Amino acid sequence: MNIHLEKHSKVDRPGLLGQFSLLKLERSPFSSHDQDRVLRLTRSARRPTAQLSAFSLRDPISGFPLPLKVGDAEPLVNLNEILNGVYERAGFDLRIDYTQPLQPPLAEGGMAWIDGLLQEAGLRS
Repeated sequence: MNIHLEKHSKVDRPGLLGQFSLLKLERSPFSSHDQDRVLRLTRSARRPTAQLSAFSLRDPISGFPLPLKVGDAEPLVNLNEILNGVYERAGFDLRIDYTQPLQPPLAEGGMAWIDGLLQEAGLRS
């Protein structure tokens, strides 16, 4: 995560209202060990403070407010819906070889869950 923070700090340009990053954690500092992913939202006006939302790979990504100019209403972005739409439109189910092992592998229990989803979808036997 240190490399990410270093890169994140370099992106400080005029006109940039905010950034969001999706991160995978090696160890979860949150109450649930299932929450091993983090959505990090940084508003330029509040740097270096960031808002963190932890979630599990098994759960939909929660929405986040899109940073705009100070004082403007921030619309809620449904990132999960956006990613699902990109997946469908790009035809990733046809482009990705789901018979190959996942890299990097998921934690214990995660691989069985993924295998079940792929089998249900007919992408793995």
